[in-house]
Amino acid sequence: AEKLAASWANDGIECEIIACGRKPATYFRDRENVVMHFEGNSSEPDFNQARMISSHICDAYRAGELDRVELVYHHAKNRVDQELRVEHLLPLDPEMIAMAHGPRKNETDAPKRISSTFEFVPSPEHVLGKLVPSYILTVIYQALIDSAAAEQGARRTAMHSATENATAIISTLTRTYSRVRQASITTEINEIVGGASALEEQ
Repeated sequence: AEKLAASWANDGIECEIIACGRKPATYFRDRENVVMHFEGNSSEPDFNQARMISSHICDAYRAGELDRVELVYHHAKNRVDQELRVEHLLPLDPEMIAMAHGPRKNETDAPKRISSTFEFVPSPEHVLGKLVPSYILTVIYQALIDSAAAEQGARRTAMHSATENATAIISTLTRTYSRVRQASITTEINEIVGGASALEEQ
């Protein structure tokens, strides 16, 4: 997000940031123009939070205050890996909308162009005026949930690594303790044997 903002700033484009989560909010608060931030519920995303973000974006876009919207979040690829994603949200790309699985990235199916024509009732403007805000809301909420899943995956991976490291440390310390204890016992035995030999000689 910071790289995107810097590249736009070089072109004279102002950037607004909506930060979700304590760390992003704290990080960007003194660096970028943060217009909205949410803290304390990044691990359990709230649908109302997504609705507030969506409403702000749609209203600002309609009013001409925003030219484009980019979504930056972590995608939970699997239980171990997370990948950073940057998705173009607005304006909608007509080419991508013409794809059966676009504009969202689908990891299993290749996009197929829709060849059918559509009839809109009452009008395309009215139908899309209802669908597009719902689509924006859904994409934002999905990103929040995906990011939360990625966070939990990263925590699980970190705890697994910490457990393995702790187990290795315990094993190493146990061997070290055993060596020291064995050396102490051996020294005591040598002292006893040496004392007994000295008594026998007397």
